Amino acid sequence: MANSVRSMELSSLIARLEDEKDRIAKDISVAKLERAKDNCPYHVGQIIFSDSHRRDKRVRITSITGDGWSPEYYRLHGVVMKQDGTDGKREITIYFPNNWEREVQ
Repeated sequence: MANSVRSMELSSLIARLEDEKDRIAKDISVAKLERAKDNCPYHVGQIIFSDSHRRDKRVRITSITGDGWSPEYYRLHGVVMKQDGTDGKREITIYFPNNWEREVQ
């Protein structure tokens, strides 16, 4: 009988610790995302371009996420724009935005 009571107590403790672990992981994720946005010189909705590809490419940024490898880096997610300036169907992730520039509007 004592073993089943102890087992129930331990199960309850494990459940509370798992909940706390999940809450902490969520807080860490939010903090990493905020750090990535602070380190990123671009913003969501901004159009950037690169002429280092086979043809000019314009991308509208749809989201910014953190890079799990290094705290100072970020990833840009966007949609490749059509020639007429509308959003295309192709999505892109830019890991190294060094060759990209802001489009002056």
